Amino acid sequence: MFFGRFSALHIVKGYRPLSSVQNIWLRRLILRQCNRLVFPSRHQLVEEVIPQMVAKTLERYVLPLLASCVTATASFDLWMSRGEIDTFALVINFLNDSWVPCHVTVGLFETPDTSGAAMALQLKELLSQHNLTSRIIGYVKDEGANLNTMTNALISVVDCEPLNLCEPYAGNCFGHVMSKCCQYATNDAKVCAGMKSISLKEAQTSLQKTITWTKKSGKGRQEWTKACIDSGLRPRKLKTPVKTRFASKVILFQETLEFREAIITCYSRQSLALQSRVPSPQIWAIAGAVSSTLIPVAKQCVLNQTRGYWLLSDALVAALKLCIQMGQARYKIHNSMVANCNGDFDAELELLNARMKDVVGVLEPFLSCLVSFSARKAHNIALMLDPRFKGLSLVRDYVGRDAAIQIVGEYDVKVLIPLLVTCFNRLNPGAQTTQPLEHDVADSLFGHQASDEEATTNLVKSELSLFRRLNIPLKECSSPLQWWKDHEVQFPNVGFLARQILGIVGSQIECERVFSIASVLTSLRRCRLGR
Repeated sequence: MFFGRFSALHIVKGYRPLSSVQNIWLRRLILRQCNRLVFPSRHQLVEEVIPQMVAKTLERYVLPLLASCVTATASFDLWMSRGEIDTFALVINFLNDSWVPCHVTVGLFETPDTSGAAMALQLKELLSQHNLTSRIIGYVKDEGANLNTMTNALISVVDCEPLNLCEPYAGNCFGHVMSKCCQYATNDAKVCAGMKSISLKEAQTSLQKTITWTKKSGKGRQEWTKACIDSGLRPRKLKTPVKTRFASKVILFQETLEFREAIITCYSRQSLALQSRVPSPQIWAIAGAVSSTLIPVAKQCVLNQTRGYWLLSDALVAALKLCIQMGQARYKIHNSMVANCNGDFDAELELLNARMKDVVGVLEPFLSCLVSFSARKAHNIALMLDPRFKGLSLVRDYVGRDAAIQIVGEYDVKVLIPLLVTCFNRLNPGAQTTQPLEHDVADSLFGHQASDEEATTNLVKSELSLFRRLNIPLKECSSPLQWWKDHEVQFPNVGFLARQILGIVGSQIECERVFSIASVLTSLRRCRLGR
């Protein structure tokens, strides 16, 4: 619905002609709501039709969905377009009572003033309009300076009543973090001196030329199939890289190394002109170094992004695994460089692995909450309440066993136990956990009677301890939300808290999707959406 209003604004302001809505979904949507309307004028579109459609959509879909929200995460972002039409998006993310992830776009509008103070006012109005100021448990943003101002405004206006939080948990967009890792890992400016003449880009171009001929002609396909069979490989087409996608470059290097013998065999049978396209030993060496070094980056950075990073624990584990892998590889490379530092090309090629230092440098600031206690971060709590990672084995590998135990202890005392007590009081309003005893009996046999607060604390501690000691096979908890849905009755307080904490998202992926749809609506391509 917000997309329709957003598209209508461009029509009203003259960015697009009114006739551009013919034969597309916006016209159909308008006529569905107002079937007697032949065709709206600009004035009708803004003053009557769009407000009526927005009101109906809010009443039927948005408000009932938000009513099932106990706590939510706010993700917001600013889209700076070249046409000086800056757009702000606000998405509310939460888990409903059935443990189903919900994403509600409560704001998508143009903002003439992109200063943080101006956008902060709009943010406050949106949250107040939908009664969300008392339900925001966390927020997710990137590193934009304008968004920092909005964050400060958000902290000052919201309070999470269900969990009694003083301020929402701070979240980082791990999608941006992983993109930075890819950028630093493939930065050609940091190639060592011996590789200046043969860069990654030149190696990519050379390898791409070697496989293009096998796809353009029938003879080439026949020769390629024969060469694969002679080399004992399964004949198949090799993938050509996508220019703007880092993963495709890594896959190109990996595949060409796998089919190296077949490539050499295939081109050795051709003319001298084609034989000259076979990569040089240096290019093969670059492909090998890139594959061994950057495949972990591709797996953790790119492949995990396709999941959308809905769970904060998923995003955190992907970054943590990558940081551990890069750290271990750096240690091995350092030792091999000390042992073999003769200055030849092969030794200099190992300096390509030094890029991992930059990747780890990007990741470590976002993993600092795993090293020391941070009450403003929900990352450790998310790992503790996710049945897949409750053992915190990755945290032990990252900081060591003793440090991990200390961090868990601090989180239990300062954050987790108080939150569970709050959850118990919310689920059991006015309940007394102990029966009053006679003063003389209590004093003579058991000492002073325990208070309700002490009894509640012991109860939630026992429930948390039982959850932690529970042996859960990996197959059963492959879907953590489904596991909690099945075991929520067994752990009522921990389960209630898990639904709120696991509802904190790990990236701004929903905002980016909103912008992607909005970019289509405001371009000439949108005439195809109705087909």
